[in-house]
Amino acid sequence: DRLAAMQGIPLSREAARRDLAAALDPLEASLLIWDSEHHCRPYEYSWAAQFAAIGIGTVVADMGCGWSGRPFKEHLADMGCEVYAIDGDPRVLELPKHPRVRLIVRKFLEDMSDLPQFDRIFCISVLEDLTTDLTAVMEKFASKLKRDGLLVITFDTPYDKSKPTPTYPGLNVEYFLNAATEAGLKVVGDIYGEPDGDELVHHD
Repeated sequence: DRLAAMQGIPLSREAARRDLAAALDPLEASLLIWDSEHHCRPYEYSWAAQFAAIGIGTVVADMGCGWSGRPFKEHLADMGCEVYAIDGDPRVLELPKHPRVRLIVRKFLEDMSDLPQFDRIFCISVLEDLTTDLTAVMEKFASKLKRDGLLVITFDTPYDKSKPTPTYPGLNVEYFLNAATEAGLKVVGDIYGEPDGDELVHHD
């Protein structure tokens, strides 16, 4: 069975993030302190990276890696992975080169037959912004996983469905789970935790 791993990452204040970064090694800390405008993504990166630690030469994809210099792909490469950093924006090719990172311009539903089968596929805080059919995207990801591979996903989701969040609408969890099931993926691990009071971020 192909597997999917998901985890909700609690949000925290800047001071708490800095305190945590001080306790980590420099490589992990660089993920945590990166980009204060995206307050949860450093936590998502740190959580997701643990699934890449399965040996030197692990072949991974960072789907929707971004063209603005997000550090996750380089972090995976520095862990010893062979990284395919894939994004639909041609500006990704202008990013600084890394010897173990291949920068590829490709939209999720375009042909990927020239790419290898992956041990891990990461898709970090991307799916909530998709305008294409989610089930088709999940099927594409599943088709590029090795049989014992793992798909590691994070996305924003509304905490309270009764409160609209028009700025960042997020992705409905049930909708995602249905798409994953239709794509033949099996969920392993926790899906999301229970956030506490002031750890929530409200966009209204």
